Amino acid sequence: EQLKIIISDINNYDINILCNICCCEQSIDNINFKNLLKGTILVINKILSQESNNRILDLSSQTKVINYFHEKLIRAMDYSEELINMLFDEVDFSSFKHDNFDFYEHMFADFPVVFFLKSW
Repeated sequence: EQLKIIISDINNYDINILCNICCCEQSIDNINFKNLLKGTILVINKILSQESNNRILDLSSQTKVINYFHEKLIRAMDYSEELINMLFDEVDFSSFKHDNFDFYEHMFADFPVVFFLKSW
């Protein structure tokens, strides 16, 4: 059954709870899920750009999002273009700190190897 969530302002929610959406086995075919996931990525980047982000966003929550992208983008290669766009569209890279780059590095850690092997 499709996930039906209406959130007016994603910034008003606990990011660690929002990261749990990645565990609900939804596809980005579901527009509500897609919008929530995109908003979650934007909030994660906003938090990681702050100096004291470890008190707001825990590593376990980040890992849930990273694992979702690994599963959909790297292992299954489902919706690759949409997922990659989600990670880069509307993102303010000028505010990135070391933690933001670490997050993206973990997101794409296996991507080149897997992409090469699957396309070979």
